[in-house]
Amino acid sequence: MGTETERLLVLINPQSGVGQALCIFNEMLLPELERVAVSYDLIITEHANHAKLFVVNCEDLRKYTSIITISGDGLIFEVVNGLLQRVDREYCLSQIPLGLVPVGSGNALLSSVFNHLDKLAADTNEFVRSAISAVCNMQTNAYPVNLMHVETPTESFGAFLSVGYGLLSDIDIESERWRKTLGRARFTVGAVIRCFLGLRIYSCRLSFLKSDDVSCNVRKVHPFKVYGRRNSSLAVEEEKESERHSNEFDEMLSSDEFLRRSHLPDAVPKLSEPVPSEWSVIEDDFIFIYAMALSHIGHNALYISDAELNDGNIYLTYALKKDVQSKMELFRFLLDIGTAQHMNYSFFKTVRVRSLRIEPTTEPFSGGIFVVDGESVNCGKLQATATSSTIAVTGG
Repeated sequence: MGTETERLLVLINPQSGVGQALCIFNEMLLPELERVAVSYDLIITEHANHAKLFVVNCEDLRKYTSIITISGDGLIFEVVNGLLQRVDREYCLSQIPLGLVPVGSGNALLSSVFNHLDKLAADTNEFVRSAISAVCNMQTNAYPVNLMHVETPTESFGAFLSVGYGLLSDIDIESERWRKTLGRARFTVGAVIRCFLGLRIYSCRLSFLKSDDVSCNVRKVHPFKVYGRRNSSLAVEEEKESERHSNEFDEMLSSDEFLRRSHLPDAVPKLSEPVPSEWSVIEDDFIFIYAMALSHIGHNALYISDAELNDGNIYLTYALKKDVQSKMELFRFLLDIGTAQHMNYSFFKTVRVRSLRIEPTTEPFSGGIFVVDGESVNCGKLQATATSSTIAVTGG
């Protein structure tokens, strides 16, 4: 059972997915929290970046054992980037686990964690029940997940899942209008429209540093118990370890500078600087570019079978226009993502990288949509780099 030292911060996005987040909290999560006698503070988000601002400005965030989100991946993206803006970011990122109750139309982060633990249920209701069980189990563990440093010309982000440009990104964002009525089926409708009624071609320069071309020391981070740690000798030692990795200078850094200092490969140029000669460059007409740090692009959608939670790689995927034989072939590819059969298509290329840059070459820029962790980002080019920074995600 819970103790007086355990307290959760519960963040609910009532608009997430088909709008069932509050219902799931009241009918499923709340009874379990009462059963295990764990206290909580509840925040229902009212606008975009509400959760991010709360996390940034909360003076006593360290009192929380875990931050629980009842949402999709979008609210998690807000929380992570809020944590990155705090002066105690090192401790909060690594020592305050994120507990996820999946009610969005994607839910890729938790799917990837559960897949890693070989406990991902195909049934949506069972998926939610498993998530609540993990959050409320007093013996549950948190698992480290690598962050990427994502740079645009005007801002930067920490990302745990993906960056993309082209067809997959366009379908994700443009189908958002049908989220509440169609749920996850919105992606199929979006695929039909984009493949057959308006297939776009994206002229780009794609630059990347292959993982095999650079040696990196990926720091080993171990899972840890979520509950019962506050007064333990292990928790005290872990806090000291977190503080050793941090210092007063780190606390003065912006989130961009902090992530840049965490780059796994050395000497990655800023987005405004030319790529080094050892980087590979492809300048061509693309159908899509999509880079993943984790295995799943959504629930029941295994995208990269080799991806681990904390392996320091980014899995760059792309398709060139010249390699795709027909619109029907492309449409079948999109449908086959749901069964992981998309990996069998010859035009689907995959490269393990440490850093990548996407630069549309059409002038003036009037191309598709850039996305970071499923969120639309207004920019003309983008760079993503693997880092040693991690978040902790409750898995059971």
